Amino acid sequence: LFPYTTLFRSPTPSVARREMPTVAAGVVFQTDPDLSFVTGLARWIAPQTPGAGGTPEEPAPSTPSKFETECLELEAKGNFQELYKRFGGELQKRFGTADERDVENGYALFLQLLVHWELLAEKIEEVAEFMSSSTEERPKLRRTLLLSLYSLVQQYSLVQQRYAMLLRLLRYCMATGQLDTIFGDAETRSASVERWVKEWELSGAQTKELWGLILDAYQSDSHATYKTTLKYLALHQASDLGTDTKLRTRLLSATAITIRSPEVFQCAELSALPIVQKLDSDPTDGPLIKLLHIFARGMYGDYVSWLADGKSAKVMKTHELVDADCRRKMRLLTLVSLAKGSKELSYASVAAGLQVEASEVESWVMQAISAGLLMAKMNQVTSEVLVSFCTEREFSEKQWGSLQESLVDWRDSIRGLLQVVQTARPQA
Repeated sequence: LFPYTTLFRSPTPSVARREMPTVAAGVVFQTDPDLSFVTGLARWIAPQTPGAGGTPEEPAPSTPSKFETECLELEAKGNFQELYKRFGGELQKRFGTADERDVENGYALFLQLLVHWELLAEKIEEVAEFMSSSTEERPKLRRTLLLSLYSLVQQYSLVQQRYAMLLRLLRYCMATGQLDTIFGDAETRSASVERWVKEWELSGAQTKELWGLILDAYQSDSHATYKTTLKYLALHQASDLGTDTKLRTRLLSATAITIRSPEVFQCAELSALPIVQKLDSDPTDGPLIKLLHIFARGMYGDYVSWLADGKSAKVMKTHELVDADCRRKMRLLTLVSLAKGSKELSYASVAAGLQVEASEVESWVMQAISAGLLMAKMNQVTSEVLVSFCTEREFSEKQWGSLQESLVDWRDSIRGLLQVVQTARPQA
């Protein structure tokens, strides 16, 4: 049996939400008072040889292994660097074969010894490198131990290592599909980044790197991708596109995700960014950006015209865009624009704008209602769509002014209603 009990406390729902120094830092309880940490760890790595003879009541003394004896001698001499090498090497040898709980306990003792020897700051990056060296071999255990290292950094205020350990933990969790378990959902992660940037006083380069990494983690969540892309791109100048290859790759990837998404309908803010518009005339990436502009403000006919460009087929293939999906989304967006222009739409005008038969208009209106883009009724007698609400495709000064006017009208209506109630109330 392992001579120590090690409790790795379960992390809070999100490390990012509430960083506590004791989270998974390794709390070690000694079960045998006669064993030091060095003796206990050495004895687990190289067990003693049972003594011959003796009785059940008084067993013969066991003989310490050569490894244990040498480790105790090194400890007595204060040669902690050599002890680090020996323990670290032996733990790595047993990582994939020994009982997983024992390995966890062994590393907890090892980390406690690094703290005691005042080697944690010097060696933590090397230990973390091994922990993150495989995404196949015991990924949950590696994640737990990386979380322990990150928590120790927090606990002992190792400011120089804090940012690097966070990035390593993030990358490993992303690579092994464990990001939500440790860092929470998309909203929580973004809030955490905002806090880290402020509280840790990260440099501009570190802030860009961290937001870029968070953006990479959102590829399966189009809404989170879009919001994070806006924050990430706002940190850069248009001129950065010529020197930062990751920036261009992330921009194009986020653009394609936004266009493909059946849920993200508002992309005008992304389209209007100077760094995005910088690529308008780019011979390779310009066609994709032009398509983004169409999805931001254009009509279905604009999409059809874009398809006629000789470069469109390559763009669609490169960025995994499906024509049928793009046509559906553009028809819904076109319907929104038509509804914004007039609250009473004839079936004929809708059919012309969407380039469909008049018999298909009701189906498209129902799809727009289901997507939350419209609130409308259809009058089959007069063949009209009566719109009571439609979403905005973009929010410019004009839209903000319209919203202000609506709020003022709503306020005045409420005041008038209250006045009527007060007037009608019987006098005491």
